[in-house]
Amino acid sequence: MSHPDKFTNGLAAKLRRSSEQDVLDIVVEVAPSAPVPRTPSAGVSRAAAIAAQKQAFFTAAEPIEAVIRLLGGEVTDRAWITQSMRARMPAGGLRRLAQHDRVTTVDLPRGISADAGPLLTAAGQG
Repeated sequence: MSHPDKFTNGLAAKLRRSSEQDVLDIVVEVAPSAPVPRTPSAGVSRAAAIAAQKQAFFTAAEPIEAVIRLLGGEVTDRAWITQSMRARMPAGGLRRLAQHDRVTTVDLPRGISADAGPLLTAAGQG
């Protein structure tokens, strides 16, 4: 069973134009393995809360990384703060990757461009 519902429209369109051997750059969003509070609770420092969030992400991501490697791909970057990783892998393996229960979305990387609005300085003035 495949999970094309985990593919964004952009990735689905790219897959229709790709052969199974084409290597694609992708972004994989990861569901946490266990809920981790986003804010520190009483008696827990901010640093400890951040460390717990990082560890939860890496714990959830490791089995997904193993699947990516098994399918002939490689993880090229990880972002614990957005619960995502970037990878390169053959298009033919994406449906199998999407079957992993911790994979929530598979997308194409997006560029970042400057906002057309005024830049704010540290003092909050443009």
